Amino acid sequence: MSLWRRAPWWRATVIGAAAITVAATVFWAESQSRSSTAAAVSTPEKAAPSAASTAAIRTANESLAGPQGPASAQQPSTGTPDQQPASTPGSGEDEQTQAMCHPHLLSAPPSMPQVDVAQTPEPNLGHIKVHLWVNGTGVVTREVLTASTLGTPAEQEAETAYAKGLTFALPNTKECRSREVEVIGDFFERREQTGRWSTYVRLYPRFTFNATGALQRAD
Repeated sequence: MSLWRRAPWWRATVIGAAAITVAATVFWAESQSRSSTAAAVSTPEKAAPSAASTAAIRTANESLAGPQGPASAQQPSTGTPDQQPASTPGSGEDEQTQAMCHPHLLSAPPSMPQVDVAQTPEPNLGHIKVHLWVNGTGVVTREVLTASTLGTPAEQEAETAYAKGLTFALPNTKECRSREVEVIGDFFERREQTGRWSTYVRLYPRFTFNATGALQRAD
């Protein structure tokens, strides 16, 4: 204490150092407060693009996720639907679109004509194959008998007429509404448990995608 009373310069030095320390502490506290406030304001601005990017990725995945074909065939067009050029029948692009417009059987005539195979040595080897063209409303517009190793001409004609009475459901898109999709009807015989042969038909589209997304054709 005697040094404190006898040395004014020492007292001034101590007081000055204390004042500087207090000022530095206040400045540091204010700087931290300003930094925290700036960080709090800028955080939402940085988070917004991240949320937008996530939404864009989700939308892209959903648009690729679609059930009618591979992702590459379902990419959105750069133009409006009315501006899209019509595909040439039989072209690769048209075949791709036909594969996307996969038709599903909606209804059939109440009874299928039966083929008499009593005089046929091996009924299980015979086929009547009919190619059908289905329009966007699911109606068969034309049919062609392409193979016949089973039945009489009258029976083959009856099966062809049955195929013409089928109706289908197609995806409700502009591409599917504006074209005809080719479907194959394969009539064949199958032995029942009673030993009697019955006529059945297997329906499948001519153009489909396999598990890897490649276009495949059936005859």
